[in-house]
Formats: sequence, C-alpha cells, structure tokens
Amino acid sequence: MKTSPNRLPAYKQGELKKIVSLIRKVEKRIEMVILYGSHTRDDWVDRDNYVKDGIRYEYRSDFDLLLVVPDEEMAGDSILRSLIKGRIRDEINIQTPVSLITEDIEFLNDKLAYGHYFFTDIKKQGIVLYDSGKYKLAKPKKLSPEKKRQLLLDDYEMWSQKAKDFLMSYETLFKQGEKSYNTGAFHLHQASESLYTLFLLVFTGYKPKTHKLDELGEDAGKVDKRFRHIFSRKTRRNEDLFDLLDGAYVDARYEKDYEVSKAELKMLASRIRKFQQRVEKACKERIREMTVETK
Repeated sequence: MKTSPNRLPAYKQGELKKIVSLIRKVEKRIEMVILYGSHTRDDWVDRDNYVKDGIRYEYRSDFDLLLVVPDEEMAGDSILRSLIKGRIRDEINIQTPVSLITEDIEFLNDKLAYGHYFFTDIKKQGIVLYDSGKYKLAKPKKLSPEKKRQLLLDDYEMWSQKAKDFLMSYETLFKQGEKSYNTGAFHLHQASESLYTLFLLVFTGYKPKTHKLDELGEDAGKVDKRFRHIFSRKTRRNEDLFDLLDGAYVDARYEKDYEVSKAELKMLASRIRKFQQRVEKACKERIREMTVETK
C-alpha cells in the first residue's frame, strides 16, 4: 500500500493531516487510518454543479477513510464515529467532507484472506495515512470473476427479497388502521435500508454499519449520482417527511410522541416504491454486465 497522498494537491494533503490528528486526539486506539476511494483513484471532484428536478445541487467528493480498530466492539461504536465526524466538521480549515467506516483488524484480515473485493481494492489502491505498527494486513486472496458474480447474485436475491417483504408487511399494517401506522413507518424504513443495502452490496460489496438513511444515501450517491437525491429534502415538507422515515427506525418503535399520518405514509410508500424500481433496474444492469465479464 502507498503511504503518502503526494499525488493530491497541497491543500488536500494539509486537510488529511489535520483529519488524522483530530482522529488521534479523539481515540488513541485507532490502529490505522487508510484513505480509499476517489481520492486514491484520481477521479475525485471538488465541485460538481448539476440540476435535478429543477433544483440546483453541488457535489464534492468525500475523503473516504477506513479506520482499523483492535476489536469488534469498537468497530461497531456509532457514538465514536459520530464524535470523530463532529470534530472534523467543526474544524474550519477542513472543507472536504469525510466519510468514515470502522472495521476491526480480525474482521478485515478475514475478508482480505477470503478475497472480498471491497477490501482487496482498498488494500491495492489505498493510502495509509497513519499506522501504529501493531498489526499487519493479510495478503489478499484473488477472487475469480465467477465467484465475485455469485456473491453479487447471492446479495441481490437476499436483499431484494427483504425489501419486498418489508413493503408487503407495510401494506398489511397500513390496512389495519391508525394503531398500526407507527409500525408501518418502521417497516418502510427497513424497506428503504434494505434497498440501499442491496444497491451498495451489488455495486461495492460493502454496506457500512449504520441504519441512518442519509448516510446510506451519501454512499449510494458516490457510486451513482442518480442515487444522490432519492429522498428530496429541498423543501420543509420533504425534510419533515424524510425525518419521519429516518427517525422511524427508533422513534416509531419506542417513542410515545412519534406520530405519522395516513397521508404521510402514503407519500413515503409511493417514493419508496419508485426507489425500489430504480434499484432493481440498476442492479439487474450490473448483474448483466458481470455475466458478460465472466464469459
């Protein structure tokens, strides 16, 4: 692996140094910080202005960072990730957005030894920004195109069915009336999360440890700009609808003051079905491409 981001402009290198310093200040037990993604492939963009549905957006490539930690409990610590992200956001000299994933060294080396293509690509293309020297990454196994395609098919079958099941469950709950609306909203959240998971696994082989739809949407949008704004949030009404959906994972199940109306559920369900159609179409296209590549 490379150990210097010297192909990047000086201001990007400066930002990365500040980011690593902040990460280390928050948590000393992080053993490696590895840059991967667009900033290692030289296809990153600083400002991409475009219009979708009459609304102008600006997109800037993230710094994609893999934080390697010593154990599984730390890898799953969402509070730690939120704390690190907050410290980075508060630093005025860092303009590039940052996307973080955390994995423990045992899990990471198991995936490398198996030939998991998401992590083998990181090992091949990534840049080590910090290394404690305590651990070594395993030598990646080469995965055949046929095996890679089979993994993709397995993920497609599993997660497309999960999305369908959650939508079917939602329909049943919706018909049961107002007392079941909150649980119906939770099932719509789960359908949405399953669709993001399906898309990310088929296209990247990896789904981050989060249930937050905005974070999953950011990851999907980096793969394909058509998926950046599945849930439009440019108006107050759309923002409120998205908050209802995103918050349903916890609030719809445990908070007494969570409320969602019949009309709101219908609007959310309509958008999620359109999302389902887009994901199914994109994934089937990817599977066809993989089929051609293995022949």
